[in-house]
Amino acid sequence: MSELTHRGRIVRATMRTKASGGRVWDAWANPDYLAQWFPDRAEGEAEVGRTMTWKFDRFDMEVNHKVLFAEKGERLVLGPESPASPIMVEITIEEVPGETVVRVTNSGLNDDSGHRDEIAGIESGWQMTLGVLKYYVENHFGETRKSFFAIREADFEYENLAPFYSDGFKLAQWLTNEGAVINGKPSVRLVLRDGRTISGAVLTETPREIALSWEEINGVIELKAISLDDGRRAVCIRGCGWGLSTEEARVIESSMDGALGRLVAALGN
Repeated sequence: MSELTHRGRIVRATMRTKASGGRVWDAWANPDYLAQWFPDRAEGEAEVGRTMTWKFDRFDMEVNHKVLFAEKGERLVLGPESPASPIMVEITIEEVPGETVVRVTNSGLNDDSGHRDEIAGIESGWQMTLGVLKYYVENHFGETRKSFFAIREADFEYENLAPFYSDGFKLAQWLTNEGAVINGKPSVRLVLRDGRTISGAVLTETPREIALSWEEINGVIELKAISLDDGRRAVCIRGCGWGLSTEEARVIESSMDGALGRLVAALGN
C-alpha cells in the first residue's frame, strides 16, 4: 500500500531481548504499559484508524500518531494525523530462537543540511529508547515508575560533550566523586557527589548520549544531548525508578539539576 511506503530520510534502530514478542508488543501497544517506560503519558489503542497519543510532559510535547497498520505481536505502523506529512514510524517484532528482535524504522525526515543535527539526534534517541525498552521488558514490565528530569541549555560540540558522560576525569568535574564508564566494559559503578551510588550496566552508548541501568533505584538514567530550536543545544538527565517514591524522585531530580549546572560551567571552560 502506498501509504505504508517509507519516504525521505530513514532512521533505523534494532534491539534484541530475551523477553517474549507478546510482552514487547504490549509495551508498545498498550498505553498503560507504554507510559511506564517511554512517554510520560499515553492514550489510544493500537487499532487501525485510531489515534495513539504520546505525551512528553517535561518537554511540553504531545505527539499524535494515526495507526496505519497493526498486526498484534508483529508489526505496528504509525503515521501523522495530517496526510500531507510523510513522517512514519514502523515497529516490527520478530521472535527468533532464544530471543525477540525489535526494529524501529522512522522515515519521512528532512535530510537537508539544516537538519543534519536533528537527524543525528533522532538516530541517537531511538537507540536510547530501545535500550530502555529492553531493560523494562526484561526486568520491570508492568511496574509503575516515578521519573526525574533535568535540562540546561549549553554551548557545546557533541564530540566534546561525549567524554563528560564517560571519562572518569571529566565525570568528576560535574557528577561523580569516583568511577567511569569504560568502553567495552558492561558493568558500571559511579559514586555521585550527593553520596548516591549508581551500580549497573551500559544499556546504550551512542556518539552523543549514554543510558545506564541503576540498580539502587531499580531504574535507569540517561545522560542526553538535545537539539533545540534555532541551533541551540541542551544537556539533559532523564531517568526513572520502578518502585521509586515521588519524594525520592524529587530529591534525585534536584541533585541532577545541580549537576547539570556544573556541567554547563565545565563545558564553558
